[in-house]
Amino acid sequence: MIKKTRGFTLIEILLIIAFLAVLFGIGVFGLFAFRKKSYLTNDVQKVANVLKIAKSKSMSFEGQSKYGVYFDNNVSPNQYMLFKGENYAQRDTSYREVYQLSKETLFEDVDFGGNKELTFANVNGFPNNSGNIKIILSSDISQSSFIYVDSLGRVDFSDSPAPSLDNLIKDSRHVHFDLGWSIANSSLLKFYFPSHAQTFSINTAVYFDVGKTFFDWEGKFEVASTSQVFRIHTHFLNEFAFPYTRISITRDRNKGKNDKEVIIYIVDEGTDKEIAHYFQDGVIIKGNNVQTMEIQ
Repeated sequence: MIKKTRGFTLIEILLIIAFLAVLFGIGVFGLFAFRKKSYLTNDVQKVANVLKIAKSKSMSFEGQSKYGVYFDNNVSPNQYMLFKGENYAQRDTSYREVYQLSKETLFEDVDFGGNKELTFANVNGFPNNSGNIKIILSSDISQSSFIYVDSLGRVDFSDSPAPSLDNLIKDSRHVHFDLGWSIANSSLLKFYFPSHAQTFSINTAVYFDVGKTFFDWEGKFEVASTSQVFRIHTHFLNEFAFPYTRISITRDRNKGKNDKEVIIYIVDEGTDKEIAHYFQDGVIIKGNNVQTMEIQ
């Protein structure tokens, strides 16, 4: 005869205890795994942020200098340094900001053109090399994340191996241009596609607000049976305050759009002023009539 205890048999009680123990074990294991993964996630975000800081300082020409980041995986914990100068060897030794990975993570691989450092150019923020960093958990090398920087200075991260730079989608975000002059008296937006000798002009007057403190145009052109889609609007427009005009251009290369070389002008007081030159592969350079450019 099986003895019952408060409605449950002894076997049932033992099964319940075993079941709860399994659940508890799964919970503890999951919590431990989540905690380990959080170390990796936090370190990846911190490293990516320091790269973005270096890019921002270079673009603003802070201290009349370039800035970069040097990675050292020969010390424990691994370190990375935000430096000021043309490169790490020629850095300003009076300026240094040193950061450390947590003890749970390591730089398994740092490769920027065969180097362990990256420097960003003044004004456009382009890096001297493109490449990637692989960070792993020291206790579980199967757990890894990647940070990559493309040729335009875009910093991003992923749990998957960094894709070929040729496969990165370029110019699917907006770019900021500080002009140093006001577009309030402009008459036309012009898009010139040199490979097809096509020019499209937009009357700017109807896209200003009443006080000419804001401009916003969005449209599409068909060039060789491919859609060329743009949005151009201002983040700042003031005839009396520097930078007078901060303009944003969005050119999305997703789904086969915007695959043509194009030069964008603003016609101001009868003069074609070049704002941006997009090449077929997505690379962009600022026009001659722009003071600074920042890729977002």
